[in-house]
Amino acid sequence: MNKYKSQLLVWSNLSWLFPAYLAIGTEKWVLTLPAIMVMFLSMNFHYRPTAAKERIDTVFSLLYISLGPALLTMSANPLQAWISAIVVTLFAGGVWLNAKHFDHKQNLAAYNLTHALWHVLASCVTSIIYLHYLGYL
Repeated sequence: MNKYKSQLLVWSNLSWLFPAYLAIGTEKWVLTLPAIMVMFLSMNFHYRPTAAKERIDTVFSLLYISLGPALLTMSANPLQAWISAIVVTLFAGGVWLNAKHFDHKQNLAAYNLTHALWHVLASCVTSIIYLHYLGYL
């Protein structure tokens, strides 16, 4: 059962395919690579965790997060884009804080579930940012 729960952390990263799909579908290739990179780096780290993989995963994730405000600012309606991104980010941030609340050793199953949910919600935030940038919202 624990192995299945920890696999959630690996497979939940497939949710990054949706923002990648949005970028591919609109031929915004420069947005496709970061989504795919974050997905593979995170899957690799959660499959066989090491300190070095964690650092790489963290750096690329932070770089990817920094792309969001730039895209929001360049969208057709920046104020609406920022408001919707902030609302979803607050919800995702609550899930992240909940995941951080669980101690890995005391409640691994709960941590894995909330961390996997964090992956999905983070990709949803990215998808909303992409949809605003691409002019769909």
